[in-house]
Formats: sequence, structure tokens, C-alpha cells
Amino acid sequence: MKSSSKQEDLRFRFGATDASGQAVVEYVLVLAIVASIALSAIVVFRREGLGRKLTQPLTGEFLKTYRYGKKDVKGFEEPDGPENHPRAESPPGKNFRLFINPRG
Repeated sequence: MKSSSKQEDLRFRFGATDASGQAVVEYVLVLAIVASIALSAIVVFRREGLGRKLTQPLTGEFLKTYRYGKKDVKGFEEPDGPENHPRAESPPGKNFRLFINPRG
């Protein structure tokens, strides 16, 4: 009987009394680490303006290339007016019509 009480005293002294709840503590610690990494990444994104830098090609060059076929073109809706804009104009004094061949 005395040997079992010594083992219990040693377990209690070194903190190995019971392992129940250890998984919960580990999950909470992992969650805290993941949350701190995510928050630090958000702070860096906002401080450096990385969101704006990552979306700039989508709202600038790619948009103009999609609309006009070239990235150096300025459209009619821009304040500087159309520049290098591809369009069909009739020569002065001439009758100008475009016909599309339906047969391809």
C-alpha cells in the first residue's frame, strides 16, 4: 500500500496527475497560434497596402485590355477623353457604312 502512495505523491509532485483535458488545451493553443498569425498577416496587408497593389492590374491594365484590346488606350468615359481609341469613322464628305457578311 505504501508503494502506491509514493507513486501518487511523485505523480502529483511532477504534474502527471491526470491527462484529461490535455487535447482541449492543445487545440486552444493551436487556435491561438493560428489566430495570431492571421491577425499579423492582416495588419501587414493593411500597412503595406498589399490589397490595393494586388488588385491594381485588374482595375487598370487588364480592364483596358479587355475593353479596348490595348492597355495604352483611354476611353470616352475617362476625363482626358479618348486617346488611341480604336473606332470606325467616316471620312469627311463620304458615305460610310459597315456591312457584316452573314455567311462568315
